[in-house]
Amino acid sequence: MNLLKTKFYPVDGETGKIYLDPFDREKDLANKWSRGEKPCIGLRGGYLMSHQCYHKFKPVPTVTQESLLRDWEAEASQSRYLWESAARLICSELREKTVEEALKEITKYYREFRSMAVSAYYGRAVRDLKELIRQREIVASWS
Repeated sequence: MNLLKTKFYPVDGETGKIYLDPFDREKDLANKWSRGEKPCIGLRGGYLMSHQCYHKFKPVPTVTQESLLRDWEAEASQSRYLWESAARLICSELREKTVEEALKEITKYYREFRSMAVSAYYGRAVRDLKELIRQREIVASWS
């Protein structure tokens, strides 16, 4: 289990699920997760890892490769000029390659591109892909 010890995670006690959507403050988690069709409570990652009763719960990733691709396709349709081409490039990398290969290529674009605004786009994509990989590792290591 590689949950972040100081972050709060939404936990659904009825279904036995831990959603991998960490928050810095419990208040922020409550604003997002307590009003939906899946009301959850917020528990710290350290607490979840240290108490045996939560080891039976199933971690549920909140980011998938399909959801990332959908978000970046929406971004590409709304953007203009350099941002649109950067978003289209990110979409093509996500479509054609595995997550690890796409991360490697987009990281290369992020380091090489000089425009701060477009570089920020690539940086956001790198951050999204790293989060996806982290969530996959948590789900794989949970037992």
